[in-house]
Amino acid sequence: MTNNLLTSILKKKIIIKLINTIMKNGKKTKAENIIFNLIKLLKKKNKNPIKFLIQALNNAKPLLVLRIKKKKKNNKNNTNTY
Repeated sequence: MTNNLLTSILKKKIIIKLINTIMKNGKKTKAENIIFNLIKLLKKKNKNPIKFLIQALNNAKPLLVLRIKKKKKNNKNNTNTY
């Protein structure tokens, strides 16, 4: 696999996001090397690296995101007078 193909794969937005997620302490080249090696390994096994990575990311992300709604505070006085 040529470097041109690897760099074109790395330009895809989803791959950039994956690299930024893997990156620790600003070591982007180390994260890129991990992705390069993964792509090379997938190519040796005759798998499409982009489809494989997209499927892996889809499997890893949560299926449902729950958001908690905050109740509005009621400014009225809640004391009952009889």
